[in-house]
Amino acid sequence: MSEPHSFFLRATISPERLQAFLQAAPRNAELTAAWLQWWNSREKYGDQPLTASDLQAYRCETNQAILEMWRKDVRTGTVVSYDEPTQCWQVGIVMASENYLEILPLLVFAQQVQDEKLPSEDDFALIYPFFWGDSNVMAYMDYSAPQAAPQAAVQSTADVPADKLAYADAQLTRMLDMLQG
Repeated sequence: MSEPHSFFLRATISPERLQAFLQAAPRNAELTAAWLQWWNSREKYGDQPLTASDLQAYRCETNQAILEMWRKDVRTGTVVSYDEPTQCWQVGIVMASENYLEILPLLVFAQQVQDEKLPSEDDFALIYPFFWGDSNVMAYMDYSAPQAAPQAAVQSTADVPADKLAYADAQLTRMLDMLQG
């Protein structure tokens, strides 16, 4: 695994809650059994154990600043969109990372979205090889679960619900077209 995987997040969230989330300060995640199960289920270079200090939020003043950091790096292909009628917020990063330690703050960010989003079976976050066509999934969070955390059982794109994978593919393709157009 040496090519950057893509990040995609879909969340149903009201405009007011989205604004509150974006203006809030990022928080560190709590090291839970779900985080440990996910970490230990992954094939990584080295065998570093996951610790609470690894689940640090990005060092930015607000969640909005995190998104701006990603957008400013044009090599990442970052697109953020919000559709007010459907209250659908999407974040796509075409070239996020191939490194598990580097994606941890991104997953901490994604986990925090659950606190603000509205209930919906359609919401999820995914880090996978969209651009490269491989099947290895680095991380998948299902926001319909009581506690959002990366799921250890989702190892490949075949383990991602087909409708959610197709949705992420379609939206990242649309975002990539926007960036190229």
